[in-house]
Amino acid sequence: MIKNYNIEQTKITPKVSLKLDEGSFIIEGDSRPEDVMEFYTPILEWFAELEHSCIAASHEKFSYSTIFALEYLNSSSVIFVSKLLKQLMTLSTLENVDLNVLWLYIEHDEEMKELGEEFKVIYSDLPLTVKSKS
Repeated sequence: MIKNYNIEQTKITPKVSLKLDEGSFIIEGDSRPEDVMEFYTPILEWFAELEHSCIAASHEKFSYSTIFALEYLNSSSVIFVSKLLKQLMTLSTLENVDLNVLWLYIEHDEEMKELGEEFKVIYSDLPLTVKSKS
C-alpha cells in the first residue's frame, strides 16, 4: 500500500512532501544532489505506484495538487524533474484522476520561469500553471 513520502530539505536537495492522504505533493528548494538518480528514483517509483493504485481503483475519483517551487536545478535534476512531469502527465490522463500542477518561481527569476514554460510546452497534456511566488 502506498504511503506518504517525505524528505527534509538540505542545502543541496529539495524538500519533498508527498501527502497522499491530503492529495498534496510539494517539491521545493534547491536541487543539486550529489547522486541525482539515487535522490529522484524513489520519487519516480512512488508516483508509478500511485498511478497503479489509481488504475486499480478505477471506480473511485482522485484529486491531486502538485507544486514545484524549485529555486535552483542543476542539469541532472532538470532531466529527472522532466521525467517526473512526464509521469504526472500520464497520471493526469486517467479518467478518474483530477490533477493540477503549479510551477512556482521567484519573481524576476527568468531562468526558472522559462524552464516552467518550456515544460508546459513539452508536456502540453499536463494541466501545468506557471506563476510567480510573489
